[in-house]
Amino acid sequence: MAGSASAQNYFQANLGATVSSSTDLSGSLVDGPDNLTADEEFDIDRGLFVSGAFGRDNGMMRFEGEVLYSNGDLEDTIVTDGADTYDLGEVSVSQAAVMLNVLFDLGSSERFQPYIGAGVGYGATRFEAPDLDEDEVGTGVAWQVKAGVTIKASETMSWDIGYRYFRGADFDAAYSEPGFAYELEAETTSHAVTVGARFSF
Repeated sequence: MAGSASAQNYFQANLGATVSSSTDLSGSLVDGPDNLTADEEFDIDRGLFVSGAFGRDNGMMRFEGEVLYSNGDLEDTIVTDGADTYDLGEVSVSQAAVMLNVLFDLGSSERFQPYIGAGVGYGATRFEAPDLDEDEVGTGVAWQVKAGVTIKASETMSWDIGYRYFRGADFDAAYSEPGFAYELEAETTSHAVTVGARFSF
């Protein structure tokens, strides 16, 4: 009852970067004389990560709905199959998702509040590869785990320094024409660090 009486709604905006991301890419490609099958992990450059959430703070537990977005470019786009290699050209990956999160606030300090949490939702992953004439979106389940610390600035405003591991929706695509064809499947994960501002009301 005490926790319910002190419950507050809040809005939080987060801005940060993906500090480590990768995509597990598997598939096959035929381009004239080139015929490759690959199953490789490609690193993704650091990119933008932004999110916004509306939530309900019930004391030690918070529930929130969150919308997030991230993007980045593949650092290396060379596919290798034995002695054969193929350059996919510039490839960019962007992800968006709508998440439902549950977070647990830890400790007893009034100003510094560590937390952990997790979320699940529905996401979209977009691969853009101009050299493959590829620009498609894959959708499906997305999930994440989160940790961080909240720093209270006033009765209605707090700062948030957070980390999250995000697993986006899977992506698959296929294309075929005489002399050129490919099938791709990809699973993309990212580690992101953010700074946020939370406003209670």
